Amino acid sequence: MSDYMRDHNPKMGISGSHHERVSSILERAQGMDERVGEVLGLLRDSEPKGDHQDSMGGSKRQFGYICHLAELSLEEERQFVSAIKEGGGLSMAQCHHLITKLKERRREEKEIEELERLYAGA
Repeated sequence: MSDYMRDHNPKMGISGSHHERVSSILERAQGMDERVGEVLGLLRDSEPKGDHQDSMGGSKRQFGYICHLAELSLEEERQFVSAIKEGGGLSMAQCHHLITKLKERRREEKEIEELERLYAGA
């Protein structure tokens, strides 16, 4: 990674273990808007990877991509980031987990839409 990319893609600070952060974030998610709670709920089955991604905070770009994939409004983005910061932050691995889950969800939604179009035309 270039110095420019490192300097312009800051990482979030994290505190506590993987499971402590997930537990704390999920507690905070209970009082959030439904969509924010759903996205944060995707962390339930996340596990540490056992490499450097567990100890490095997620990047600003990862958070932006998560919000984009989840189609969060500006207010939902604020709630999302607030819950994460108050919950101890997200590691790069946890961000990657959310991105993977959101991509899978999008792919499934597109497949369902395609099937509905096919059956509607039949």
